Amino acid sequence: MALDDILPPIDRSDPSENVIRREKDFILKEIKLFAFNGAEYNMLEHRVLLTYFEDLFMNCLTGTLDMLDAIDYPQFMPLVGEERLKVILTRQDETGKGKEGGLLPDLEMNFRIYKVSGRQIQNEKVQTYRLHLIAEEFIKNLKQKVYRSWKDTKYSDMVQEIFDEKLKVDAPIIVEPTKYEQDFTCSNLAPIEFINMVACRSISDEGNGEAYLFYQDRDGFHFTTLGKLLSQGSAEEYIHGPRQKYENQSSKFSFGQLPIEKEVKNIEHYFWNSQHDILKNIESGMYGQRLTTVDPVRQKFDFLKFNLKDEFGSFPHVDKEKFFTDDLDALPKDENDVFACTKLICTNKDHDIVEHIAAREPGIKPDKLEEYVLRRTSHLNQINNFRIGVSVSGDPRRKVGDVITFNLPQVAGDVSEQRPEELDKYFQGKYLIVSIRHTLTQASYSMEFEMIKDSFFKPIEHVDVVDKYKDII
Repeated sequence: MALDDILPPIDRSDPSENVIRREKDFILKEIKLFAFNGAEYNMLEHRVLLTYFEDLFMNCLTGTLDMLDAIDYPQFMPLVGEERLKVILTRQDETGKGKEGGLLPDLEMNFRIYKVSGRQIQNEKVQTYRLHLIAEEFIKNLKQKVYRSWKDTKYSDMVQEIFDEKLKVDAPIIVEPTKYEQDFTCSNLAPIEFINMVACRSISDEGNGEAYLFYQDRDGFHFTTLGKLLSQGSAEEYIHGPRQKYENQSSKFSFGQLPIEKEVKNIEHYFWNSQHDILKNIESGMYGQRLTTVDPVRQKFDFLKFNLKDEFGSFPHVDKEKFFTDDLDALPKDENDVFACTKLICTNKDHDIVEHIAAREPGIKPDKLEEYVLRRTSHLNQINNFRIGVSVSGDPRRKVGDVITFNLPQVAGDVSEQRPEELDKYFQGKYLIVSIRHTLTQASYSMEFEMIKDSFFKPIEHVDVVDKYKDII
């Protein structure tokens, strides 16, 4: 067990105290459980471990609360599946310049308790159990169905309408406008199912691509493109390990130690969840695809091809350089090359301009699938190509969808007190956070997040290992 998990939390009730002393300090202002009749209970003394999760590819926030209960809330409250949980936490600003005596903005979360598990009796007075948490909007989603038709309406307007009518509880939604007005009918789908289906058909009106996502972070819900997220500036810069050289040579911290403002941005450890899989990338169509469209009305076939070598620059990326060479044999070579990933889809392309069709069905709207099917597939696979998991001190400002800078060290870099650590020339730079697990023990607040990189920091070049280390050998 880490020392931070044993030490008691520092008392920061004095608002004039604005210096963070340990990198995992935090302030849990409130954790309240609301019974089915609205009665409030303070859970600060009973919680053992609180976690909550954000994920770009999950539609709602989830979490768990481990309880050490000597009062028997399941009997007296009781716990019947109608309870709610409210959590408010913050942390001191490591620079001491935050608001309210150096505090960061509050992070407030509201959950529905949907399940109790692992209930065990420790002795005749104490029991433990886990409360499972989820956003209230997901419960509401399960009780709703969408039966609706739209005419001459953008997909983004449909999403806004269904969210406001069927899903909204407290959290707002931010919707990125989509391109093209459509006629669309939905029958017997849950609201979230409908939004996910529409996301697969949408194209950004702001030029951010075709890969729409629907997810929730601590600020609310988002219907937005992966391209827009990747195009953001960096929200924070992180380092790894204590072997750093800092500009302030007069600092009281000796080499190998970090000042607190650096320590809270120090990634404790990282691990690769994936680092390219050529077989998977070929089969998924990331490098190249062929789409056959069938127009059953005109009895016409069309063929579309996608080659990542030609299209790489048209996608938004966190950095700019390709993660493959132009000689990669997985890339399509010519018009006669066989594609491992092929698709067959019906289309109504040009039905609005073909005279004999438009005359019989005035105002018909083509699906535009030729514009998004191939590119969306490739883009979603590009961001799953390089994934890194990291552990770092908790920060209530971090959320999924943030772009951060990671100064990833080179594994075999030459490091000394006089020479700064060499950075990985390909994997340093910007990353997009796709999932976060926030963990609050009794004494520490930490985060584990998974982040992706869809491009290299520098162009690929070959370095001869013998020449690199000949002086050392």
